[in-house]
Amino acid sequence: MPAKSKQQQKFMGIVRAIQKGEAPAGKFSKAAQKAAKSMKKGSVKKYAKTKHDDLPVKKESLSKSQIK
Repeated sequence: MPAKSKQQQKFMGIVRAIQKGEAPAGKFSKAAQKAAKSMKKGSVKKYAKTKHDDLPVKKESLSKSQIK
């Protein structure tokens, strides 16, 4: 489960730091705190360790016409 974008990889790095106790949870968003509580450490690690050199900054979303 590699990260799909640099933003996702960065977010998972924050979640991993919260889980490991390297960073205080109160310093980050509620979404990061919730993810740290609900996700398994192994899953977070797989996302966070993704090499981000070839990733886009933000994943492009598909429009409804592209989905059909």
